[in-house]
Amino acid sequence: MVALFAAGVLGGAINAAVGSGTLLTYPVLLAAGIAPVAANGSNTAGLSPGSFASAWAYRAEISPRLRELRLPIITTVIAAALGALLVVLLPSAVFSTAVPFLVGTATVLIALQPLINRWTKDHAMGGRHTVWPWSAMVGVYGGYFGAGQGIMLMAVLGARYDRDPQMCNGAKNLLAACANVTAAVVFALSGSVVWVAALCLALGAIPGGYLGGRAARRLPRSLLRGLVIAIGVIATGYLCVRLVAWRHDPQGCLARCRGLHSVSGCGIRIPRVLGAFHLQLGWTAGPDPWDVGARPGAHVGCGY
Repeated sequence: MVALFAAGVLGGAINAAVGSGTLLTYPVLLAAGIAPVAANGSNTAGLSPGSFASAWAYRAEISPRLRELRLPIITTVIAAALGALLVVLLPSAVFSTAVPFLVGTATVLIALQPLINRWTKDHAMGGRHTVWPWSAMVGVYGGYFGAGQGIMLMAVLGARYDRDPQMCNGAKNLLAACANVTAAVVFALSGSVVWVAALCLALGAIPGGYLGGRAARRLPRSLLRGLVIAIGVIATGYLCVRLVAWRHDPQGCLARCRGLHSVSGCGIRIPRVLGAFHLQLGWTAGPDPWDVGARPGAHVGCGY
């Protein structure tokens, strides 16, 4: 619980400053024994309040342009719902296989962020231009997984919205918050959220997001970017090893999952009274352990 709260604080702060807090929080949820699809839903639900806290910290930059952002917000919401539906409707093995590559891509985007910012500055257009088609494309990705969507939004907004990075960061936080909340609703309705874990993340992400948004104007971003890159490299390696291990020895992974859940239920020590909220804390894998957490009634499962 403490680890999830701490991850929420750091993830919310990173999202506010540079984006990609998911690179920190998602592996923590997996390490807690939560299945990949459920971890994704719980991560999105948990970080959503922090995204709005980050946007609130930038309200001075957002308010004068809110009318202009109305259409990008609407298209982002629709696109994020589509992205989240892809996670829910497609076989969970598709998401589980894609995650290492998504995390790796997000890490590369963060490493290339200075070059992206330079390109954006060189190609920025005078005046204001249509944003919504581009924000919609990013919204699909944000609803599906989300790590790195902040960097994508900054590139789009820098080229089509405003040359001032602070104005773009405020709009980025607002659009990312809309995408996260929309995806969280879809995941919640599909039963792909472990609410205890999401609550722990949210309790940390709210102050982390607000303080991160306030500090983003003064924080040395190169230091924070280096930290996020290191986390991303480690997370990518861990997820790749996990995927290869399952492909080569599914029965061994299955046995380790059983051992994990026989000790602590779902990897998180939760009082039994919380069973009243219909959280299934036992080990409930089907034929494919990756599928645990993708269905209502199977919120928690093999996170190995």
